[in-house]
Amino acid sequence: MGNSGSTMTSYNSDGSLTEVYILFKKLGEECYTGDELVSHHICLLKVNGKFYFTDLGSSCDIGAGQGSKCSSSGKGRIKIRFGEYQFYKTRPIYYYRIGCTRKTLADIEDYANRSIFNDTDYHLLLRNCQDYVEACIKFLEIVNPVKAPGKYAGRETSGEKMYDALAANDPADITLN
Repeated sequence: MGNSGSTMTSYNSDGSLTEVYILFKKLGEECYTGDELVSHHICLLKVNGKFYFTDLGSSCDIGAGQGSKCSSSGKGRIKIRFGEYQFYKTRPIYYYRIGCTRKTLADIEDYANRSIFNDTDYHLLLRNCQDYVEACIKFLEIVNPVKAPGKYAGRETSGEKMYDALAANDPADITLN
């Protein structure tokens, strides 16, 4: 990986596609939520069984790869992050299936480093994690999109609201099928 000056390729070196998901992290907590409307969105990438991420963080975030803490409060300068993803130990993990891309991890890391979101002020309505993930997915030029990105995952114990995110009890259960 890294930021080489080479042109972007349209395939991984082994010819495989990169799987794309959206992960929903509960704001201000180290766990996931099925409520995609009030959660920190993370673009989750899977290549050969290994998970990577890109998301919108801020200068006061800690725990890169674990989701934003400061940005969810609407403060701070934006820093787009990319790296290997470390899942929280809490379960379930809530996510949407998006599809596949031919972009490589190096392409995606380069996109994150060059993002127009970098070094701008966080704005709850105009420059937030959902906007970044949406822009990232557009860049990824999804091939083989999943027809229904999510489905009913059940009720969270904190309320009676139903969500349409998928739920996994283990990262290995996160698949496009």
